[in-house]
Amino acid sequence: MLRWAIELGRIDIDLEVAMMAPYSASPRIGHIEALYNIFSYLMMHDESALAFDATKPDIDESTFQEVDWKFSMEKWRRSYHQRCLSLWAGR
Repeated sequence: MLRWAIELGRIDIDLEVAMMAPYSASPRIGHIEALYNIFSYLMMHDESALAFDATKPDIDESTFQEVDWKFSMEKWRRSYHQRCLSLWAGR
């Protein structure tokens, strides 16, 4: 339930919930009390909201470059294997 709260915009509890995640399979008393603290924080700060700027940003598309990813990956893969073979051959 807390992960859904983070997904819906309550990013202020992200670290705390992530720290509690490993203990979700077998929580102990201290873990449950820590969860109660997170829920009490949420109840005290229930009027928190995220503000978004609705204006469209001015992005200059000429700064982006076209990349042929298939060719780039094949070229990278070829050079990677050549480096591995040269290391293996002792060059």
